[in-house]
Amino acid sequence: MVVGPGGNNHVPMVLIALQRMGADESTIERYVQSVRSRAGGAPLAAPDIAEIHTEDVTNYLGHFAAFPLFVAYFERRKKELGVEEMLSASIPILMNGVMGHAFHPLLRLGYALDLGDEDEVVYALAYWAAAYAPSPGVAATAPPIDARTQLAEIQEAFSGPDAGAKALTGNIQQRIQDIYVQPRFSSRLQPILAPPDRPLIEISALILDLFTRVHHFTILHAVTSCQALRLVLPHVRDPAPAISAYWHSICAASLTVPVPAPGAVAPIAADSDRDWDRLWSTAIASGNEHTIKLAYTCRLEAEFYGRPEYFGIAARECATPARFG
Repeated sequence: MVVGPGGNNHVPMVLIALQRMGADESTIERYVQSVRSRAGGAPLAAPDIAEIHTEDVTNYLGHFAAFPLFVAYFERRKKELGVEEMLSASIPILMNGVMGHAFHPLLRLGYALDLGDEDEVVYALAYWAAAYAPSPGVAATAPPIDARTQLAEIQEAFSGPDAGAKALTGNIQQRIQDIYVQPRFSSRLQPILAPPDRPLIEISALILDLFTRVHHFTILHAVTSCQALRLVLPHVRDPAPAISAYWHSICAASLTVPVPAPGAVAPIAADSDRDWDRLWSTAIASGNEHTIKLAYTCRLEAEFYGRPEYFGIAARECATPARFG
């Protein structure tokens, strides 16, 4: 029997982040021991085939029991094609199911590429294929649109008197899937315009603003996954469809987040020193996997985009973790 990444899907990412953030060996060992204490999980059912082949790989996307077969499949593809060719062939397919398991497979691939570990790349792709959750897609005749306008139009479509008629329940993926099946969402999807030199510059700013305003667990995953996508896109020959698929999933995610009540969102304290080393130490000490990953992401994004606002949301997360629900 094989156990999939399941409840321990954060482990490789947190270990990488802790090491990069300067955590000492005893801290890392304590985290490893905490993981071992919760190890286990339901074993994956035996798949009904011996192996997955390229011609039928799409038939098994989203079948989590096929995770071990996907590991073997991507290991073979790596040997046949090399890592770069495997990535350029696989990512465009997988991006159409990017929100599977709340964006964690994309996150894991971003960390794997940052680490430069080919085995971890294989596991990340296998995890993504097994957790694949298809998006509605875009009509072939739909004209391109900028990310801000697309988000505004979709949110406007869900702002009418029946906006709250159906309460969303379940985890992040289930809530987004509830949005995906609604025609007022899927009918409005258009290809996203993005500058070739910094394709995520507007999207990352919109996500930063959204998380600042709502401080919600779902949008925390948007912040971290956007940084992961920045590392993934250079391995795709045509990034435009990947960017569109990702942004549509974030638009859907934004609709699952309730408008916070007055005073519900923790304020961002003014902190002029922006001492990232101190902040990272605080995040490490929290022991919270999401806080650690967000703090790690925010420093990298702040340096890449030159946005000091990332320090504020990371500091707030260390003091008050994002709410869910």
